[in-house]
Amino acid sequence: MTIVFHTVYSKESMGQMEEIEVRHKRISIFAIILLVFLGASLWIFFVTIQVLPNPFIPVDVETVILPTPRPTSNVEVPVETQYQNPFDENTQYVNPFSSYQNPFDSIE
Repeated sequence: MTIVFHTVYSKESMGQMEEIEVRHKRISIFAIILLVFLGASLWIFFVTIQVLPNPFIPVDVETVILPTPRPTSNVEVPVETQYQNPFDENTQYVNPFSSYQNPFDSIE
């Protein structure tokens, strides 16, 4: 058993519903404008107190202070390392059409 309710609206109530919809549209447009205004005013505030950089003023590269890395103490890097090839040289692929020559082969 299914019960179905039908609502019958009069012309006056339909007019009131349309008026409410128009009010909701006006409120949503007003809310969007208010949010844009609030965002712009916050951005201007943060640019004014120099939390954010002003994108409309060109930056002089020579006067910008960049953080420099501090050297760590007691760091030793080995100057010479030997690479041990873990693969068999006889089974390695060699491209027969390559004109590339290893410049380090002449050092030995």
